[in-house]
Amino acid sequence: MIDIIIDNLTNCLEVRETGEIAKTYYKRNVKKFTSEEIRRMHMEGWSENFNWKSIQEQGFEVFELHTKHDDVIQGCIALNHIKDQYFTFVPLVESAPWNIGVKGKYQGVGGHLFAIACKESWDSGNDGYVVFESKVFLCGGG
Repeated sequence: MIDIIIDNLTNCLEVRETGEIAKTYYKRNVKKFTSEEIRRMHMEGWSENFNWKSIQEQGFEVFELHTKHDDVIQGCIALNHIKDQYFTFVPLVESAPWNIGVKGKYQGVGGHLFAIACKESWDSGNDGYVVFESKVFLCGGG
C-alpha cells in the first residue's frame, strides 16, 4: 500500500522550519523487524496498516532513509526485483510520522524513498523501472 505524499523534490532532505539542508544516506535493513519493534513503531505514530516485519517475511527488501547526523529512520521503502519482467515492485513506502504534513520536520522524504527504489532497480538490472499501486483519494464534489 502506498500512502505517501511527495511534498518536495530536494537534493537532500530539507528542514521545513528553517530551509536548512540535511544530508542523507540510506541502507538496507539487514536485521529482521521483531513484533516488539513493530509495536514500538506503531506507538511512535508509524501506520498500523503497514507491517514491516510481515513484508520482510514475504521476501521483500526494506531500505531505511536516514540523515547523516543521526541514525533515526526518516522513512522506509520495501522492494522486490522482478527480474524476468524488468521492474522493481514497491508494495510499501512510509515516511516517519514526524515528517508528515505541513508541520513535519523534513521535506523531501517521499521523493527520496522513490529515488532509492529507482536506483536499486537500476543496480539490479531493471533499468530503473519501478511499479507500485497508489492509494486513491476521492475529493467530494457538489
